[in-house]
Amino acid sequence: DPVDLAREAWMRGRVAAAAGRRVAVVLGAFHAPAMLAPAEPAPEHARSELVTSLVPYTFELLDSRSGYPAGIRDPHWQQAVFECGADPAGVEGLASSFAVRVTAALREAGHPAGPAESREVARLAIDLARLRGLPAPGRGELVEALQTTLAQGEPTGRGRAVAKAMSGVLIGDRRGRLAPGTPASGLLPSVTAQLAKLRLPAPGAAPQTLRLDPLRSPLDLRREVTLRRLAVCQVPYASAEDVVGVGGADALTTAWRVHWSPATDAAITVAGLLGVTLAQAAAGRLRAQRAREIAEGGPTAAQALA
Repeated sequence: DPVDLAREAWMRGRVAAAAGRRVAVVLGAFHAPAMLAPAEPAPEHARSELVTSLVPYTFELLDSRSGYPAGIRDPHWQQAVFECGADPAGVEGLASSFAVRVTAALREAGHPAGPAESREVARLAIDLARLRGLPAPGRGELVEALQTTLAQGEPTGRGRAVAKAMSGVLIGDRRGRLAPGTPASGLLPSVTAQLAKLRLPAPGAAPQTLRLDPLRSPLDLRREVTLRRLAVCQVPYASAEDVVGVGGADALTTAWRVHWSPATDAAITVAGLLGVTLAQAAAGRLRAQRAREIAEGGPTAAQALA
């Protein structure tokens, strides 16, 4: 596309203009070849070693409604159509399968829905495709059939519940995986290795709730310190949950809700500016916080408590 070519040429020009300085370029893989193969060879003084760091993506972020301008609508549905080769019979089967999944999600949310509704959604989607001269129902026909059959004309109330169920099923929760040996930032390999050593949930694992006993278990103590350091580095990986001891006394155990998301990768990359190990990054963050407190005439009572 001429717009893409012009944009890539402008990007190459900005990199060339920064000759002699370290440059960080954040871009999608689609544009990487254009950045690595400029039309003219770079001057000798501008050549340097290129280092890449890849971040896996999720279907949730790939969906255009996440704010990603180059995204697509409902990636899980699009992926399923692609994997079946867009075969009309296969796509009709997908319409039935997705109808069942949305109906099941709606029922799990406490709303009445069952096999009869699933069958009607699939029938209506296929009939709409035939009326429109299409070989099989597409995303538009499936969405119309789901809204008509399940939402029953209610934009609020049940309609919102149907929209939430459709979002979870049609967008999906699949997450990309990096191949072994893929280049990554200095802190990311250190953190993932540490999580594996402590048997904490790794990238791709389902959200979990952990109950730790750091005062009596050496392993739980190391886990607690690791989770606290991630929190200090503002890495969205674990959030502490309230635990009340017997009789209202202080509890000896702690509870954490742990989940690795795409934001975790991005935050670890940022924290890597402060150190190549989690201990270094946490110490660097605390030193920076201390310096800000002193610069503001503190630490004040509020800053000390925080």
